[in-house]
Amino acid sequence: LRPHRFKNFSSRSDCFQTIVDINYWVVDAIPEDSRQFFDSMYHYKGRFWVQPIYVPLLMDAVLDDNWLKTLKTQYQQLRRWAWGIVDFPYTVLKAIDDHEISWRKKLSWSLRLLEGHFSWATAAIHIAILGWMPILLNPKFGDTVIGFNLPTITRTVLNISIVGMITVIILSLIMLPPKPKHYRRRRYLMFILQWGIFPVVSLFFSSIASIDAQTRLMFGKYLEYQVTAKSVKAKPSPTE
Repeated sequence: LRPHRFKNFSSRSDCFQTIVDINYWVVDAIPEDSRQFFDSMYHYKGRFWVQPIYVPLLMDAVLDDNWLKTLKTQYQQLRRWAWGIVDFPYTVLKAIDDHEISWRKKLSWSLRLLEGHFSWATAAIHIAILGWMPILLNPKFGDTVIGFNLPTITRTVLNISIVGMITVIILSLIMLPPKPKHYRRRRYLMFILQWGIFPVVSLFFSSIASIDAQTRLMFGKYLEYQVTAKSVKAKPSPTE
């Protein structure tokens, strides 16, 4: 764990006195949880930490009227999360106004936030496409030493990432709770196959959603808060 990177997100437990000290939470910003973290950080002059606690969380899955609407709703939810980039100018202004916290610490917070959202928007695209773009756009680039070795380097990086993905798949299966009696064994096959579409999901539901949010912010097309349609099955069907 890297405690210096922890900040408020989604499910959390707050000290009420902290909430009072920062004048409660903002009502005009979508990422109110992370905004609460930065308000607390600057209010207490850097003497504020997020401590992880190990408790079970029960969350409903994104589920709309049909499959296509569910995908759209999931995309909108991830775009809303990516809208958290609005915290960057907010923290920069906070850093300029503050004269007690060291600039090293303030710069670290701001750059870490910027780097996280930059990677969110570009990582999947870098891995999937950009390694081959120089050769595709300029065939003569393939005649250079770098151009000749670039596909090999890209392939090696992807192969290493596949090893990591296989490790994550195995760990995810180990951590699954016991199979309900009414679930068939083929359900476990679906848990494995879903990782096959992970690259596509990362591209469309991560990178593009983040680019969408950041582009809207750049042109002043501000997002309104959208409540995500979710559902939970209270009584699973015995034949499922």
